[in-house]
Amino acid sequence: MDLDTLQVAAALVSPWPTWRVEADSEAGLLAKLGHVGPVPQADLFEPWEEGDPWVARVVWPDLADPAVLLAHGALEEGLAPGLTEWVDRGRVGIDEIFAGPIRAVCLSDLERGGLLVPDLVRLETESPEVVAVGLALLASVGATTEADQVTLVQHRSTGRYGLLLEVSVSDRDPLAERQAVVDGVAGVLADAGLPVKLAPDLRWWFELQRVCVLAWLVAPGRPGLPPDRFDPFLHERHSRTSPLGGPGPVELHALLDEPAAIALGETLGALGFSGARSRWSTSGDEPVFLTCWEGPADAALPALDVPFRVVPGCPPGLEGDWLGIDPCWWASGARVVCRWHCALRDRDLLPVCTPREADAVDRALASRLALLGAVEPVSAGRPALRVQLGALDEAGWRGVVDALGALDDPCLSPVAWVAMPESFVLLLFRADLDVPEDDDMPVEPPAWEAR
Repeated sequence: MDLDTLQVAAALVSPWPTWRVEADSEAGLLAKLGHVGPVPQADLFEPWEEGDPWVARVVWPDLADPAVLLAHGALEEGLAPGLTEWVDRGRVGIDEIFAGPIRAVCLSDLERGGLLVPDLVRLETESPEVVAVGLALLASVGATTEADQVTLVQHRSTGRYGLLLEVSVSDRDPLAERQAVVDGVAGVLADAGLPVKLAPDLRWWFELQRVCVLAWLVAPGRPGLPPDRFDPFLHERHSRTSPLGGPGPVELHALLDEPAAIALGETLGALGFSGARSRWSTSGDEPVFLTCWEGPADAALPALDVPFRVVPGCPPGLEGDWLGIDPCWWASGARVVCRWHCALRDRDLLPVCTPREADAVDRALASRLALLGAVEPVSAGRPALRVQLGALDEAGWRGVVDALGALDDPCLSPVAWVAMPESFVLLLFRADLDVPEDDDMPVEPPAWEAR
């Protein structure tokens, strides 16, 4: 398999397949995009310098006939939407190493510092094909110590599989040492006889005198965490005058075409809503692209005859990071559970929690929640109960969400938060202990941390 074909194959099975189109003029660009029909998910980039092309980036184009896409552009492995936002705005540093046509990138946070390393789960494997490729990678870099290793890994959020090569180096000549490792990996990728194909877009980073290179397998991933699912009937479960309550704004997500979105936007603008970043969700097994607006929690909603949902928006304290958050929402009954995934750090976020003394209501709620896991009263910017859950698949998580939706108690907020590292962590807030904000004594937003 030649490199161009490998690149296309890797893009088709990646979590965010992206169609990149270039033209000499805006009219030419729009003509190329017109070959695949409406693409509301396209980002258009005007030329920065004279002679630069017009560029379109289309996430999740119609992949039924890739030949049509390739006739007018290129298929690439895209980035998560939140990370793409920060790359576009210049927050992400990109350190490139090239080995012929193979490109390896190291990403860093230019605002707060630190390398941006994917959230990976290490796996055991008995696949002789994967083991053979791993041995080829070790041989390509002249591995000589026990610290040099190749591990099968899985990306926690998307379920994508990869091979992680870790090579110990002296760090006396960093540029040459890192180049040598990438050169070795590129040599393996160029081997047409590999039993397992590796994507040519590599990630690399350096830690503890080790050069780490991640090569994704050209193979479908297996969903690692429960995905966000678009529920077009969510609006039936909430009051139209105050959909969710709780702190922060709400988001209205609708599945509709461009003319309908423009018309609805004018109506929503008069009700206090403003346009927000579009969201990707899933319906069945297919991705869906949702037009979004943000508004106050007490905003009235017009009568809508399109599939839509109303969900919690940016929580207090995350305003500065909100552009790079890829949320997930799950609803049952009158309760919504939110996952705030920071695409920049590739980690879930929760407020910093401190223990607090349990009262009678805490104890009563803990007894009702005991089957889910250990329950602890905490302060997370406001009084809450922290529940330690085990790692769950989609069916198990759906059962937890439905159990929470059936938990009808006025002392619990209708909005809960969850983080999904190795062991899920759930925050249920005490509605009866919420302190109303006073103009003279505003409530301080919580501090957030990655899980």
